[in-house]
Amino acid sequence: MRDRAAKTGKLPSDAPVVRAPGSAALSAALANLAASGEAFRLAVIGTPGTGKTTAVGEVIREYVRLSPGLVVAVDAAAKRRFDGLLPSEMVAVRESISDLTARPLLPGVRMLVIRTRVFEGERVDVEEITRYCWRLIGRRKKVLLVNDELVPHAVEFCQFKGGERSDLKRAFHEGREHGLSLVWGTQDLTDVPISAVGLSSSIWCFQTAASGLKILRRRDYLDGVPKRLIENLPDAETPAEDRGDFVRLRAGKAWDRTLYRF
Repeated sequence: MRDRAAKTGKLPSDAPVVRAPGSAALSAALANLAASGEAFRLAVIGTPGTGKTTAVGEVIREYVRLSPGLVVAVDAAAKRRFDGLLPSEMVAVRESISDLTARPLLPGVRMLVIRTRVFEGERVDVEEITRYCWRLIGRRKKVLLVNDELVPHAVEFCQFKGGERSDLKRAFHEGREHGLSLVWGTQDLTDVPISAVGLSSSIWCFQTAASGLKILRRRDYLDGVPKRLIENLPDAETPAEDRGDFVRLRAGKAWDRTLYRF
């Protein structure tokens, strides 16, 4: 784990804060996976440039270490955020599920990246990718599905694009008991289906706008979090070496008074 000592952001003076490496939050989020192989649902929320991609990368690496399952990562905007996380022989990149059918995975591949040719006008089909994950589950395989930009590629206007029969929606509701883990990210919660928020085992929250915090407050995620603490965490205008602080939130649980950073 490549943790660094956390540095202080602009926090309220009356906020008692313990600082811990991101690996502590990671161990807590994946504790049941480590103990019994149980799947998990983790949300990573924050404005651009706050450290979400680094956090998701650490989750992927730890999942590969703890589980024999396949990581299926959606690179919807072709930003190559997942490049270099694992040795090249453990990673396969495909443009779509059709491309995957034509070029099956080789033995030893642990992460499949679906990278759509967005610059040629193509759009990712997250529902099709999720159906592929369910097929693997039907063969008694374990899967971690990573959507680090849930909006706008998988949901819009607070609805799953697949509607009531959405395979992604089913993954949120039924995936855990079948071994389908989920990591999803967004810059703004206002367009995310409320079930995606409420069904997440925990939320890692980086600097976030007040509109998103209102949603978390309504869902009982902010018990004990000082006012404006999350809004004042390091953002994209903070020097790069000082970014990355996040809080670990769980519905109905008091905040642990800890700021984490990888």
